[in-house]
Amino acid sequence: MKNLLFTSLMLVMLATPTAAQGTSYANQDCVGAIALCFSRYNVPVTFQGFGQQEELRDYYDNNFNFCLLNGENNSVWFKFEVGAAGTVVFNIEPLGQNDDYDFAVFNVTDLTCAEIASNTAPFVRCNYALTQGSSTGLAVGSTSTSASPNGDAFLAPLAVDSGELFYIVIDNFTNNGVGFNLDFTGSTATTSYCDSLRFVTTAIGQIETAQQFDLYPNPTTGTVNVTVPYTAQLIEMVDISGKLVKRFEGAAKGEQIQLDVASVPQGLYLIKVIHAKGIATQKLQVLH
Repeated sequence: MKNLLFTSLMLVMLATPTAAQGTSYANQDCVGAIALCFSRYNVPVTFQGFGQQEELRDYYDNNFNFCLLNGENNSVWFKFEVGAAGTVVFNIEPLGQNDDYDFAVFNVTDLTCAEIASNTAPFVRCNYALTQGSSTGLAVGSTSTSASPNGDAFLAPLAVDSGELFYIVIDNFTNNGVGFNLDFTGSTATTSYCDSLRFVTTAIGQIETAQQFDLYPNPTTGTVNVTVPYTAQLIEMVDISGKLVKRFEGAAKGEQIQLDVASVPQGLYLIKVIHAKGIATQKLQVLH
């Protein structure tokens, strides 16, 4: 129970599976966050642990960020880049009557996932309320920006401006989740782009990814060729912290396109190809 003493919270935290105890998926880390449109999503899967890195630390860690008291338990990360300014509301509806979902929203405009992990990217909304079996989120009429275990289930809507970038982590405090619905109905803002993904049910929750693509030469010193076996809606280049470096137009099925990365500093990057059935990612090394 969230309203017990800190010692009880630590025992729950120790009993929760971590990345080392089971399989983790890219979308369970900030750098693998799923880009959202403001629509309704059904997520009929349960995520276990916190991926390769626990960005949100618990109370007993020196990097405690004063948000989710017990850190990440069973989390998945989302993001949205604002197209048109407005307000954002959302509803997280658990599919299981015993599920207790928490969430945090970070404004990462001009920042990266590294700032979240280092506790230098402030959260703009954070809800750790005890909502077992009940919905939580952002709703019109609510005024609080954060909630403790005995706090309100819903927080105030989020006012956003064009070009801002936000990350949302949704965490299941319990360990018996069967998924949730995520509904942005009522939001007046729009997003600039989103990942076209479909969720699949597996033993441990994951998101189906698109078929891999050809990427060469790799390493590259200036240009790289990409050939996709499907129609690509968008191609992105991000650094290892998750920060967007370049965005390229999509490509037709079987088309080979050339990406100019000569102006990008030397280092390791990720090339993300967004496709109607998922998102495929490959590492790219740039040398100068």
